[in-house]
Amino acid sequence: MDGMASFGYWVRRRRKALDLTQEQLAQQVGCAEVTIKKIEADERRPSRQIAERLADSLQLAPAERAAFVQAARGELAADRLDLSVPPTTPEAAPLPGGTTTFLFTDIEGSTELWDQHPLAMPAALQRHELLLRQAIAEHRGVVFKTVGDAVCAAFASALDALAAALDSQRALVAEAWDANRAPSWAAPARADGAAHGRSRGARGRLLGPPLNRVARLLATAHGGQILLSRASAELVADGLPAAETLLPSLLNAVSARDAACVLVLDDYHVIEAPAIHAALTFLLDQLPPRLHLVIASRADPPLPLPRLRVRGDLTELRAADLRFTPADAAYSGLESALAWMPDRDGPYAAAYQARHESVPTLSYLATNLIRAFGETVWYERWAAITVAELRRTGFNTIANWSDWEVARAAQFPYVRTLDLVFERTPYIFRDFPDVFHPAFLQEAARLAEPLRATAADPALIGYFLMNEPSWGFGGMTPAAGMLFATEACATRKVWMCDGWRTKTSSARYSPTKRWLPVNALMKPA
Repeated sequence: MDGMASFGYWVRRRRKALDLTQEQLAQQVGCAEVTIKKIEADERRPSRQIAERLADSLQLAPAERAAFVQAARGELAADRLDLSVPPTTPEAAPLPGGTTTFLFTDIEGSTELWDQHPLAMPAALQRHELLLRQAIAEHRGVVFKTVGDAVCAAFASALDALAAALDSQRALVAEAWDANRAPSWAAPARADGAAHGRSRGARGRLLGPPLNRVARLLATAHGGQILLSRASAELVADGLPAAETLLPSLLNAVSARDAACVLVLDDYHVIEAPAIHAALTFLLDQLPPRLHLVIASRADPPLPLPRLRVRGDLTELRAADLRFTPADAAYSGLESALAWMPDRDGPYAAAYQARHESVPTLSYLATNLIRAFGETVWYERWAAITVAELRRTGFNTIANWSDWEVARAAQFPYVRTLDLVFERTPYIFRDFPDVFHPAFLQEAARLAEPLRATAADPALIGYFLMNEPSWGFGGMTPAAGMLFATEACATRKVWMCDGWRTKTSSARYSPTKRWLPVNALMKPA
């Protein structure tokens, strides 16, 4: 075929005019690079479907598409295509000089979209880039680089960059991503990042720290977000209208609605800008009846709360209102609200527990484990998963209230919890036992006996005495509490009546002689 009149020659000229490589064109069309090579060499005719995608990627005008597809299929002579004015690259707009604001965009999850929908993505990406370029050009920006589905633009004004980002997001939301061009699941969820600074040019290229900063800023954004660096935010702040100018429009729009509106501001404690607090105060003063404001914060916001309380316009829910009581946490009475409750005497019996003075409770974790792994092996499967996850996440110890037998079997470092319940030994101060009582040594030996089996276990690293001992709170030590708050006990008798043996510093406690180490205690006056 005559090279000047061949379809492949036309495709090659058009591709080069658009500054596309064969690999890039193949990616946009959704075919192999070798397919593009064969089409341009006139060794293969594209299918009608590929021809239509080529028309999209080569940016043909609607009036040219039908003839292009016919020429691709051999239904129209290639010399009928207009080659009198070969495609040329439009002259690029000059890059802004001096201090510049950069806008980077990207499509969230584009790799997964390409894997799932390789046929629809080329059209979606083409439309996506067209919308971006239109918004950027309308606000005097210049696209200086594209990488895959990412677009990099430069602006002489931070306000122009922000306006382009907003307009492009609105255009993407308003676009009808129908099945003929791009299904709704292929609609790009784009994230934008803008940073401000000076760049160094090298052979027409933009380089420098501002580009690195905006790339890192973009990496933290989610689809639909527009993030600004602090410098860019400060620049646009002076050019934005005051909140008092914008809020009346919001209030008027809400007042015109028939239905009530709820505005939720979460994590308000992170707001530090006085302008935002002032704007919200203005909103509260002008709040229409149909608009309800909900603020979630870890601290009282700097708003006129006393005035709102006096007027009866404030409803407060604080920690005490949200805290569950043991009765609230019990399942009694909630059975009717649940779609399913396991039988207490059936295979889910192990999921029922008794806590808070025998208030019945149900472990949803155990219930789901039994449902997943069965009544007989659920605990073993849970143990294996737990130990593996602890090791994977870098934990190195299992502490109190955990199942030490699971750790022992896996040789995972653990501690054992001591069940210090004395039956005959009295307590001298809160929950501190009378260690000089004759029954203490016998009961201590009884409590220590179950620990003998793990005494030599190298994975055992210690013992847990008790949780939040009451004798450890307050300003009084157990010794002072025993002396001043306990009328009679064996320990008090040893200290106050029998006297202290001070003949030798090597003295030791004996159940018969009751000697104490003098280097550890001071003799009372």
